[in-house]
Amino acid sequence: MPIAARRPRTAARALTLLVICAGVIGLAGCGDAAAPSAPDAAAASSSSTTPSNPAGFSGVYETLLTTYRINGRRPAAGEPEAQPTTRRWIVQTRCDGPGDGCVTVAAATAPSASNLNRRRMVFVHEGDEWSRVTETVTRTCTPAGTSAAVTEPWVGMQQSEFRATASSSAQQITDLDGIVDTYQGGSCAQLVRSRIRLHRVGDLPAGTAPLPRTPVVAARTDIPGAGLRGRYEVAQTTVSARPASLARRFPPTSGEARLAPVCLRDGSRCIIALYSTGGQYLSALSYRSRGFERTTTGVPVTCTNGATAVARASERVVPPANAPRPFTSVSGPGTTTYLTGCTGSVSRRTTLTRLGD
Repeated sequence: MPIAARRPRTAARALTLLVICAGVIGLAGCGDAAAPSAPDAAAASSSSTTPSNPAGFSGVYETLLTTYRINGRRPAAGEPEAQPTTRRWIVQTRCDGPGDGCVTVAAATAPSASNLNRRRMVFVHEGDEWSRVTETVTRTCTPAGTSAAVTEPWVGMQQSEFRATASSSAQQITDLDGIVDTYQGGSCAQLVRSRIRLHRVGDLPAGTAPLPRTPVVAARTDIPGAGLRGRYEVAQTTVSARPASLARRFPPTSGEARLAPVCLRDGSRCIIALYSTGGQYLSALSYRSRGFERTTTGVPVTCTNGATAVARASERVVPPANAPRPFTSVSGPGTTTYLTGCTGSVSRRTTLTRLGD
């Protein structure tokens, strides 16, 4: 079982790449929402006092998750994330090292198919905080401007961090406070930022089996998927088109982008969060099979014959074998195919050249 993940300190909260609008891949976003670079005052920790006994994080806790930003804006009434959610966790912690490392296992009392309401959730305590990165539960995606759900490879990751803010005289941690970032890629890309608060409401239920010895597994530091980070120039050129006249829709493009990885602790899965240079969250790449991939489905466009078509774009860039990280240059093919209304496809090549941190 891979132990939970810790947020890479190199992953700044403002980073970017390619989006598809009306069937064309480019650097500009489809919206104007800016992602915040840090939590606002309402989401800041309520205390600067940190209890010093992480093993005291044990018992039954009520958790309150409140979303305060979706792609940089406040959630609107009626959105699923707009309503705060309350759950209860049964929490146990063991501090078997190495060093002062601890592992916390939380079990939801009424588990369901959601990211923070599972039968087993593993957090690692290092330094003065608990952290966890996990792949998110798949959600149905119906892109804006369309009425039908799309079938695309799922891209999603959730990153949680919280700290203890109060403890009892018995050194039991009573309150914790933190931030949860939930990333989704593909055609329904969004970054949901939430505040999580935990409050102890009771002792462990009678008969709860103790945790077995659970040392912290060292986080992998040589993660290939984390090699795509920093500022990059992103250039795209058309290689071929069918019919040839379709190439006019896809002129060469280039621009600056910022990228940041979010990876599982064992490095087996990563997403690369994509932001505009102005801080707007756009989408995410997934790291699979030694390459970075993304698939998006465009909004309907009008064909030359007057019919309405939907275009799907896929891209994959692969770093050179044994290339040092961060990668200085990656390149790979992409294809935009019209699915309905009119036939045609365009082959493109995307090249990312690193400019700096």
